[in-house]
Amino acid sequence: MIYNYEVIVNEKLSSGSIKARDIEEAISEIRGNFPYGKISALLPDWGKTVLFWISPENNGGISTKTASDICDRLSLFIENGLPVEQSLKFVRANLEARGVQKIIDRVLVLIEQGIPLSRAFGVAGFPREFLPVIQTGEKTGTLGQVLKKAAKSLKQMAKMRQDLRNALIMPAINIVVMVLFGYVLFFDVLPRFHALVVQLPKLQLSAFVSDIFALDTFFVDNIKYLIGLFSLFLMIFLYVVLLSRFGKRFVIKIIRKIKFIDSIFRVLLTYKFVISFEMLIGAGFTRNDALAEIARSLGSKDLSEKVLEMKRKMEDEGVPLAQVLSGSDLFSGGFSDWIGIAADSGNLHDELIKMESVYEELVAKKLEAVKAVVSPIMVVAMSVMVLLAFAALYGPIFGIVNSFMGGA
Repeated sequence: MIYNYEVIVNEKLSSGSIKARDIEEAISEIRGNFPYGKISALLPDWGKTVLFWISPENNGGISTKTASDICDRLSLFIENGLPVEQSLKFVRANLEARGVQKIIDRVLVLIEQGIPLSRAFGVAGFPREFLPVIQTGEKTGTLGQVLKKAAKSLKQMAKMRQDLRNALIMPAINIVVMVLFGYVLFFDVLPRFHALVVQLPKLQLSAFVSDIFALDTFFVDNIKYLIGLFSLFLMIFLYVVLLSRFGKRFVIKIIRKIKFIDSIFRVLLTYKFVISFEMLIGAGFTRNDALAEIARSLGSKDLSEKVLEMKRKMEDEGVPLAQVLSGSDLFSGGFSDWIGIAADSGNLHDELIKMESVYEELVAKKLEAVKAVVSPIMVVAMSVMVLLAFAALYGPIFGIVNSFMGGA
């Protein structure tokens, strides 16, 4: 959700937008970004929320791909000794996308006010899981190296999301084509043909064809009610999925009952966890602190609570990392065992780097499997609609031919 805020800092009004899961998190983020400010206004913006998912760069946020490009180019200048502000200006000159330039302009304004880069990135909508690492780089004087590592991790996440979109785009296109085809068939072609057929009183239609025409007549006569019912269903669905926490839990629980879908969820979550965990461990975070930062960055409260519970068990009960990962029931099979071996060997960070490449390959294979499963389903659905059209159109034609042949 995108929230519009106004904050008074040193008697000056600062306004903007922030992405958060709920209003409590939005308040927490704003207070973190403006520790000495007073929140004067905070309201959800539904229009920006929709536009944000369509184009983050133009609507108050930074996509993982854009964040990767910014970090990669920024690290080059900082590693060569240029100050952060000057480096940002060079990056702005080299990135021509207008939306990206606006983001850098926003960051530059905050940098000029003495706000650290990590906090300025947070205000601008930078992916939250990377902010603690950048803050560590600022404190340790290794900002250039940290930004380069962040760019690599962001690039991996961007690739995963792009692959996921590519796996779903063709089914989405097929569904749109099916809906358009169905609309034209039931609300234009069949009514016209039905009007022609009824003018032939001697024509005998089969029961199946008569049922298709009856169904079509029902759709045409009640189209207003059908649109209203569909709109109501759509609004209820969006409310359950987007707003209701209980609804989200219920929908996810039902979907994950399907083993194939559950395995995809697990592999995607494991891959994202490995990327974030490796980056944080490599930056010097303890395992407990790394889990805390991952929990803060997750988009789901339920997942965040489970990760925080893992952290609590490690801190308070001394449960090993591998055991809490296994007990969380979040990750793909074998992951906790691999983590356990890596933790015992003392080479956790090196093993996490290996895991990144392994799970990247597993994600690619899972997405290919999605395509392989969805494509035949779309073909079958389209075939059913074509067969219905064939029966409705050619049934009466054959009846006409038979009438003429009988008359002859």
